[in-house]
Amino acid sequence: MQAENISPDDVTFIFALKLCSSVRSIRESQLLHADIVGRGLESKTFIGNALVDVYAKCGTHKEAHSLLFSLHTRDVVSWNALMSGYGENGCGEEVLSCLKEMEQDGILPDKTSVICGLKACGLVQKLGKGREIHLAIAKVGLDQELHVSNTLVVMYVKCGSLVDANKLVLSASKHDLVAWTVLIAGHIEKGMNIEALKCFEKMKQQGVSPDSNAYVFCLQACCDMKSVGQGQLVYLEIVKRGLNLNIFIGSALVHMYTKFGLLVDAHDVLQCLPIRNEVCWTALVSGYVEHGLCREALDCFKKMQAENISPVEFTYACILKACGILGSFEEGQYIHLDVVRKGFEVEAYVGNALVDMYVKVGHLYEAKSVFDKLPYLNVVAWTALISGYAEGELHEQVLDCFGQMQAKNINADAVILILCLKACGATISLERGREVHAEVRKSGLENDLFLANSLIDMYGKCGSPEEGQEVFNRMSVRDIVSWNALITAYGENHEGKMALQSFKRMQEQGFEPDIATFTCLLIACSHSSLIEDGQKCFELMVEKYGYEPIPQHYSTMVDLFARAGEVVKAWRFVEAMQSPPSKELLTALLTSCKNYGEGEVGERCFDLLVQLYPEDGAMGHHMY
Repeated sequence: MQAENISPDDVTFIFALKLCSSVRSIRESQLLHADIVGRGLESKTFIGNALVDVYAKCGTHKEAHSLLFSLHTRDVVSWNALMSGYGENGCGEEVLSCLKEMEQDGILPDKTSVICGLKACGLVQKLGKGREIHLAIAKVGLDQELHVSNTLVVMYVKCGSLVDANKLVLSASKHDLVAWTVLIAGHIEKGMNIEALKCFEKMKQQGVSPDSNAYVFCLQACCDMKSVGQGQLVYLEIVKRGLNLNIFIGSALVHMYTKFGLLVDAHDVLQCLPIRNEVCWTALVSGYVEHGLCREALDCFKKMQAENISPVEFTYACILKACGILGSFEEGQYIHLDVVRKGFEVEAYVGNALVDMYVKVGHLYEAKSVFDKLPYLNVVAWTALISGYAEGELHEQVLDCFGQMQAKNINADAVILILCLKACGATISLERGREVHAEVRKSGLENDLFLANSLIDMYGKCGSPEEGQEVFNRMSVRDIVSWNALITAYGENHEGKMALQSFKRMQEQGFEPDIATFTCLLIACSHSSLIEDGQKCFELMVEKYGYEPIPQHYSTMVDLFARAGEVVKAWRFVEAMQSPPSKELLTALLTSCKNYGEGEVGERCFDLLVQLYPEDGAMGHHMY
């Protein structure tokens, strides 16, 4: 048009500005603005309003506000343009400020102004201001206008006042599906699913027919309530009303059935859908993974791709989890390549899933490679990598990761701190253990039961049971694991008497020992050569508490007596074992027989060693 030297008129500029507003093109808007100024058209109110609108919609609020006040004549449309732009960009406070300025400018708000104000109140959750606007418009009857009435309901729901929203919907002169649907959704968002279904029934009683959206919310409520029966009733109603099984209802049904574990039904619904999209496919893939059917999830994922439906980030996260559970490195790698092609590798959600998948399949190098490429490292990514190192017993790497987290000021959660404490215990790193303990205090997690138990365990393994006792003394809540950790801490450090004292205090405080308690006690007695105490603990376990001894109990008793040279008693425990003794135990007992000159028991022990482990018979013969 310009190339043909045809001058645009006012209408042309208005349409051009509206187009820029719809596509949010600030550069083109500025060029048009310059052209308008060059032609001296900026003084025209309707063109000025269009300019305010485009600048506000494009997010250049300062320019829009300045432009508004530069207009020769400002009207309600000018203010509405600015407020609409603020609202669309999530600037609720600015909208409310504009309402105030507008009134000071002597311009009365119209329906559009009111709707902008109510939306802003919902956005910033200013219930008081919302009620104030409601009261003002009620005086002039504007609250009865359908669009305004629906916006009022939305405002009350967003401000958390479902009582006000409910009253408004029930008292409306004309019952509208939009208002009812918003009210139902509001109850679901608050976890009030039964009330949501009651609203649904009231809506039908008022003669308002539900649409697909209303049914989708009802299915969501049934899903959240874990009520498969109610969900089936809603589905039957959909069928009776003759509603088409569209993509929205279909996806909601697939999601509901997968949550209930009815995966065959979910699959059947998906197959019946005339159009399938990434939402319904992802719901089914997610359902299979959630219920441990990872091979089916992979098959489903392949069918989805065969239909040329592109997976979204969540789909990839689910299917990578399936690969991790299956230990399928090759399929995980193939999906990783697809992720890279789509540019999703740097997305936190997918990146975390990739790290976790490689950790699960035992490829820590690849896990670290993905981890290093993530632009934003959150706790989920750190947890996945650290868990992999911990599982592979790469304790130094666990602690290195912890040091990096501290350097980056990333707060470790309880899971990471527990893994770090285990690494400190495994490497007998007392000072580093104290550093992790300091981080526990800093995070305010010292009262976390699992962390406190891990601290006691770490201090025991690092040779400082006294510090473990201090942690124990500060605990507001203790369980049997806490007591077992304390007993073990003393036992590992050859302080058997302290372990026995802890056991006594545990009983005095009303805790009943479990079988693990006796394992800890017997090991403590063995390490401290407390023969009589060990025998009493064994008898107490069997006679008073009725526990059936496990192989470790027998092994510990054999070790206890063998260390003290009472090899005959040790042999009796070997004979009482329900499962074959290990070659290490028999070799240790054979050594004791040699050291203490016990020929008869030594001969029996040697014969059993040869019988059970013939390949080690020569070594046993040499020792004996």
